[in-house]
Amino acid sequence: MSDRPLDTLLARPFPSERPEPGRSTLEVQVYWRHDYLDGLESAGRRRISVGGLRNNPLRVELPEGMAPFTLAEIRGDRARIRVPEGAVAGFKHEDGRVEPPVGQAVSRPIPSTLVELGLGQRLAFSLADLTFVLQFVRDHGTKQSLWERIRPKDL
Repeated sequence: MSDRPLDTLLARPFPSERPEPGRSTLEVQVYWRHDYLDGLESAGRRRISVGGLRNNPLRVELPEGMAPFTLAEIRGDRARIRVPEGAVAGFKHEDGRVEPPVGQAVSRPIPSTLVELGLGQRLAFSLADLTFVLQFVRDHGTKQSLWERIRPKDL
């Protein structure tokens, strides 16, 4: 992994970005070498695909010979992330530990490992010059009631 995405993997989230149950969205950042290439935030029940699709919100050209694939399946505050075989990957736990991701090996549609990602966790993996960083962040688009906006957080 290049230094910049690794820094993103290791960085502590800003307090205003910490996800909360029911108020989170999956953030996907894509880097090409050291440069930020593209990104998106998505919540609810949704699939995020990458590579070769015209309607795909992530405009990323995959390494030569790699077929388009579903990168993430979001289910509320959890997501299943597909890490392609041969990728260099790191998984950051809520307590700050970083280790290789553990998941279910699958062969279809591409050989990969399915990794479960939850609140407070972060996953980064590199394919050739591309690096993907995924994490849940606070969904600022969620409407709050008047009581939620004015009440002290200590109550």
